[in-house]
Amino acid sequence: MPSNGNIRSCDWVFDIDQTTSNEMTATCPYNLLGGDVTCIKPIEDTMIVVSANVKETVTAAVVKHLQDHERLKLMRGGTTDAVTANKMHGDVLIGELIQRKIILLPMPIDLHGKWGLMFDQFLFGTRPPDPLEFRKNRANATIMHAQATRHPCPLGLILTACVKWKRHKKLKFYGHSHTAPTLKQYIQQQLGLTITKAYA
Repeated sequence: MPSNGNIRSCDWVFDIDQTTSNEMTATCPYNLLGGDVTCIKPIEDTMIVVSANVKETVTAAVVKHLQDHERLKLMRGGTTDAVTANKMHGDVLIGELIQRKIILLPMPIDLHGKWGLMFDQFLFGTRPPDPLEFRKNRANATIMHAQATRHPCPLGLILTACVKWKRHKKLKFYGHSHTAPTLKQYIQQQLGLTITKAYA
């Protein structure tokens, strides 16, 4: 972060290619996209409301739990510079990312390997049923959330990759594997392996 060189806002980051080609009709105005991974505790049983359809109730509670952690990442707490002792509000830090045209993607992952809806939208283009809402004193969090979940931010990367692979594929199975015949299945397997090994 420009205001505090000791702060690293992302766990991973990649440069968004801004070059144009025959397949791209518009450039992306953002420079970088970074993910902030958080391993979170599973939802407590006391938060689950028992109803006739337990599966839907549990799923809805888990989704809300993950969204709460996405909101917390965008409404991060402030920090104090160790050198100058200057205090900085969390929304100011998010504002610095916006000024530098960096998209921050919160990535909460629970112990069962379920990830948040913003990361799911980034991968598969699935829009969350309910958008996140923020307090009025968190204007930059609202802006960052809007930028990270709407065009021209890259969304549905796996679906786009699958379409292009099917259009140009030379092999029957992706990666010479009959267990992961498509790009989407291959990536889901690799993500699953990565998450389970990380938690182990």
